[in-house]
Amino acid sequence: MSESETTTEVKTTEVKTFTQDQVNAFMAEEKRKTQATFADYDDLKAKAEKFDKAEQASLSELERERKAHAVDADELTKYRTREQVSKWAAEIVKDSPIPANVLRGSTKEELVEHFEQLKALAVPTKQRTHVPPGKPTDGEPTGSRAAAAIREMRRGS
Repeated sequence: MSESETTTEVKTTEVKTFTQDQVNAFMAEEKRKTQATFADYDDLKAKAEKFDKAEQASLSELERERKAHAVDADELTKYRTREQVSKWAAEIVKDSPIPANVLRGSTKEELVEHFEQLKALAVPTKQRTHVPPGKPTDGEPTGSRAAAAIREMRRGS
C-alpha cells in the first residue's frame, strides 16, 4: 500500500467573523440592490394610470351609451322579475287568508310549494256572523249578563 492511498486529506475551514460595521455594510448593500430593483415602480404605476385614463377617453360616446344601456337593461330585467313574482303570489293566494307578501320564492313552483306549507300550518278560524245590537244570539237570553245584573239590582232596591 502506498502512503498516498492511506492518507486522507482533511480540509480545514476557517471561520470568518465580522464586526457589526461589516454586517451593517452588507445589509445596506442588499437594501440598495432591492431598492434599485423596484426604483421605477412609481413611474410604472403613474404610466399605467395615464394609460387607463387615455383608454377611457378614447371610448366613444356610443360605447359608453352601450355600457349604460346594459346596466339599465339588467335593472329592468330585475324589476320585471319582481313584478312577475308578485303577480304569481297574488294569483296563488287568491281566496285564501294567507297574504301574498309572505310567500317566498323566485319561481311559480317555489311560491306554490311555500303556499302549501303555509296553508298546512294555518289554523282555520271560525267565521263570525254579525249580530245587530239588541238582538239575542242563539241560546242567549235577551241582553247581556251585565244588563241582567243591573236589572236584578234595580228590582232588589
